[in-house]
Amino acid sequence: PFRSGTTFLQELLAAPPHRRTMTLFESVVPEVSLLWSWCLLPLFRFITWCAGSVNEFHRMPWDWNFPGEDDVALHGYQCAADVIRAFQFPSEHAQWLDRFLLLADDKDRQRWQRGHRHLFKVVAWKARGRQVVLKSPPNSARIAQLHALYPGARFIHIHRDPHQVLPS
Repeated sequence: PFRSGTTFLQELLAAPPHRRTMTLFESVVPEVSLLWSWCLLPLFRFITWCAGSVNEFHRMPWDWNFPGEDDVALHGYQCAADVIRAFQFPSEHAQWLDRFLLLADDKDRQRWQRGHRHLFKVVAWKARGRQVVLKSPPNSARIAQLHALYPGARFIHIHRDPHQVLPS
């Protein structure tokens, strides 16, 4: 079955030549992608081709140019835990969601804001004047923080039937 469509929407919004979204490669190695993508991206492609890698999450062949998510990049860049831990440790569910999704603690929120600003600068530099399109579902809970960081930003909220989304 097909997935629910947020990544497709991300691709659609970033398709015009005056826009750009971050790639999977950039979300996995955001800092390295600035200077070393010219040699590392072909190497990563070769390795995944040799391994016969498949993007199981999206049920398609692996593609390093596939749209990436800022949340993935931030957690890798900051070496921080993420909201996924709430599902891995259900007994601590509320604690993980408060810390890494809702950013309830000032220290966690400030760290996230610093990291997001830095990441956005990296993505904007690679965009070379094009409008940046970011997509990360956990950011739905961080609209206030994102609006504070980027007052001119526009947000798109899509509503889907949870019974159809959950299996995707």
